[in-house]
Amino acid sequence: MKKSSNYYFSGVDTVALAQKYGTPLYVVSEDIIREKIGVIRKSFLDKYPGTKAFYASKAFLTQRMCKILIDENIGVDAVSSGEIYTALKAGVKPEHIVFHGNNKTFDDLTYAISNHVGKIVVDSMSEIELLSGLVPGLDRKVNLLIRTNPSIEAETHQYMNTARKDSKFGISLNELQDAVKLINASENLHYSGLHFHIGSQLFKIDFYLEAIRKIVARMKEIKDQLQIDTEVLNIGGGYGVDYIEKEKTVDFSEFMDTIVNELNRLLKENELKMADLYVEPGRWIIANAGITLYSVGTIKEIPGIRTFVSVDGGMPDNIRPSLYGAKYSAVVANKADQPKEELVTIAGKCCETGDVLIYDICLPKLERGDYLAVLDTGAYNYSMSNHYNMTPKPALVFVKNGEDELSIRRQTYDDLLSCEIIDEDA
Repeated sequence: MKKSSNYYFSGVDTVALAQKYGTPLYVVSEDIIREKIGVIRKSFLDKYPGTKAFYASKAFLTQRMCKILIDENIGVDAVSSGEIYTALKAGVKPEHIVFHGNNKTFDDLTYAISNHVGKIVVDSMSEIELLSGLVPGLDRKVNLLIRTNPSIEAETHQYMNTARKDSKFGISLNELQDAVKLINASENLHYSGLHFHIGSQLFKIDFYLEAIRKIVARMKEIKDQLQIDTEVLNIGGGYGVDYIEKEKTVDFSEFMDTIVNELNRLLKENELKMADLYVEPGRWIIANAGITLYSVGTIKEIPGIRTFVSVDGGMPDNIRPSLYGAKYSAVVANKADQPKEELVTIAGKCCETGDVLIYDICLPKLERGDYLAVLDTGAYNYSMSNHYNMTPKPALVFVKNGEDELSIRRQTYDDLLSCEIIDEDA
């Protein structure tokens, strides 16, 4: 039977979803998530020995997402105690968690250690010193990776460049040997290897290769001067995905082939032990696996300037356009087969001039009550959702094999006040 003109996502009618669950509505495709993980397995994990993948959970994390990762044997890259808690609650084995963060507190580190998290990525000399005071008396060693800052100006938004000289992340290459010495001075800390992350939304492999060359040179110095092998090299994530037509999602297989070949060549050339290779894809797995559905409200034409089409969401459910100038594509869910004949700007409902989701997009003629599907919102939309203007967070639905299932209910106004303490007698 011929499908309607509605927009279908992962085999599901999005208009039916909007009517069933209301809007705004996050929709996440388990089918696409597993498809992306399948690419990683085929082109990297099964192809090269000594490789592991850890999903960068800051991009999107729920217990259901964790259960998919468990099923697919993918680890979790966490950057907070809350992310560790969520992963453990969902059943992720602690040894499959890598813990990041530029300012882990005493409580964060204590929580990670007490829960036997697999590896802690130290970000500063002071963090190593803090750890040194926490581990005496343990009956085991805590495995550490050192996050390095290779001082690379990758081509991306300045807020997504994580390895420039002026960055809050990582230990400088010149301090690496001192960091390794400090780790080895503690009987309960173990230097496992090195980590770098040079940025997000990167489309050129040259930046990764430059970082690897710098890091292998330091691995050589650590081996020659301290007689210590680097067991693990974690090259982070940041692989670019397509949000708009001019972008093209990174071919993971091509990227990894080039990186692995260059790394192996450098290790052999420098007579170094073959290090295990870790990657941390987040956005690359989840971005295209999500959409957000909205209802169209006010349509306001400013003659000769622009037409604003307002939807019932905005900054609270997708702050990225305001924060990063992020760009998105969209389709009118109930007019998917109609011609695009109107240039409009999609505005949010918040009391902010900057609450605009998409500037100047050509869509079918819109009317109040239409449904808009903003595409590729899987990464950092739910994660960064907020209560600005006292807005309850949207519901989240997973779709799989043409079926839908509510995963997170829509918040209520009572939820907004649930943590507030009021003295009724005051």
